[in-house]
Amino acid sequence: MPICSACGRDCQEVTVDFGIGHYEYWGAPGYDTRPALVSNCCEADCVWPEDEEPVDEEEVEPEWQ
Repeated sequence: MPICSACGRDCQEVTVDFGIGHYEYWGAPGYDTRPALVSNCCEADCVWPEDEEPVDEEEVEPEWQ
């Protein structure tokens, strides 16, 4: 389980959009979105303890016999 880098408690990762949303620049409309994975308690970075590092299944090499 990840740990919040701000408070040090166990947390869950949630996606938050830090973008500014709708904008207009010299008459050209746009939409800014900046999704980020943050902790659900403090909206800070989540850190995984070294012994619980998440494993990406694509990076794991199969064991051949």
